[in-house]
Amino acid sequence: MRILFVKPDLPKCVIGGSEYSLSEPLEFEYLAATVPHHDVKLYDMRFGGDLQSKLSEYNPDAVCTTAMTINVYEARRILKKAKQFNPKILTMVGGYHPTVVPEDFNLNYIDIVVMGQAYFIFKKIIDYVEAGKSLEEIPALAFPSEGGLKYTKPKITYLDGLDELPLPDRNLTREYRKKYYVEYWQPAAMMRTSFGCLDRCTFCAIWKLTRGKFLTRSVDRIIEELDSINEKYLYLIDDNTIPIGQHERIENLIDAIKANGINKEYYTAMRTDSIVTYPHIIEKWAKVGLKRIFIGMEAHTDEKLNDYNKRTTHEINRKAVDIMHQNGIRVTASFLVDHNYTKDDFNRLFDYANQFNTDGIAYLILTPHPNADIWYRYQDQIKIFNYDLYDHFHTVFDTRMPKDEFYREYSKLWMKSYTPLTVAGLKRISKIFYHAPWAQVFLIGRVLTNIFGRFAENFKTKSLDIEDEFCYLENNRMPEAVVEEN
Repeated sequence: MRILFVKPDLPKCVIGGSEYSLSEPLEFEYLAATVPHHDVKLYDMRFGGDLQSKLSEYNPDAVCTTAMTINVYEARRILKKAKQFNPKILTMVGGYHPTVVPEDFNLNYIDIVVMGQAYFIFKKIIDYVEAGKSLEEIPALAFPSEGGLKYTKPKITYLDGLDELPLPDRNLTREYRKKYYVEYWQPAAMMRTSFGCLDRCTFCAIWKLTRGKFLTRSVDRIIEELDSINEKYLYLIDDNTIPIGQHERIENLIDAIKANGINKEYYTAMRTDSIVTYPHIIEKWAKVGLKRIFIGMEAHTDEKLNDYNKRTTHEINRKAVDIMHQNGIRVTASFLVDHNYTKDDFNRLFDYANQFNTDGIAYLILTPHPNADIWYRYQDQIKIFNYDLYDHFHTVFDTRMPKDEFYREYSKLWMKSYTPLTVAGLKRISKIFYHAPWAQVFLIGRVLTNIFGRFAENFKTKSLDIEDEFCYLENNRMPEAVVEEN
């Protein structure tokens, strides 16, 4: 079969998405690796172009796409165009949002909704379709119909381990590889060494996708994949690279990287309590290429950290940044902006966030993604149901301040932190340009210009118009079909 994977673009109203990172679609590379005897191609719509032309050129038998909450509508448009081009094309969608809210894809131009981890069932789907066999024997599928989605059992598939996965087929992305980047690292590859999280933050639902388990790959498999990657810069998309109690795996990996002479630079995410618990691991990893780290500080008060069930404190956060700086590792810290903020809250957050002298700061508006605990907590407070705006740069709640003032203060957080308007902003910009190779300076300038230009253009209440498309406006809750005990 000819299988076309289509990576959806982000909506035009999204701020800070592709300006910050545009990374390889690892999910499709894994799927392509499971069907080596089929003809597979990728069309990455984030680089522009015309889907109609690609459909005409390739004439696929199947079109597959993926969706986070932010690009639900983009994914639906892709499959609708595919079905309009040729009604015989098999249209399929998977990913986070179809897993937790499959009813948003109960549309007559979609043939299959895949829930959970598709890696072990994708090959079976393709084989069954090719052989003309019924798909009802395959678990974790939903079939759209006028009477509602019809599910196979079990409804969701989970991974039990990662070593069963094949190595990603990076030939799928060969025409795009030089274009992928993370911040000012370009070209940058992406890789996963683990999946899941042992913590239970209220704003995040990642841990629910693994039933609360932390799944890992063996050191040998990680080294095998590292050896196959040509790029120098590598973004590890692990949800938490070193959970407390799971440190031996990373220590063994660091030793193996050194023993195999692998020369790469790494960027990953880590909890601050893990950094403070294992400073010796940070020191060892820095010596074999750990250059950058993303940490979620989330709040400027311990009270709010407790509300998020973050299980960290201001003191832990401070120590973590000190440890990273002592080892020459550049730090980006993220903070959540609550819709109930006052002007004083914005000012206190700026003062708090900038005392750490981090290389980067991300101010992200608290957003209730489906299936996260706060999604259920704030059900009756959600006012905007346009998924295009679930980008952490727009609020979907009513704000305590007048909304235009809220966005003005929010924009000022970014402007003061990344421009010469303040001493902190001047220091941060200078540090970013100092660390970046000359070849990346142009990219940084482009990113900053785009982001701040869009802050000025987009942060107006008129940009928050509610889209008519929303499949469960009436009950405004998760469909019963996918609500499970966690």
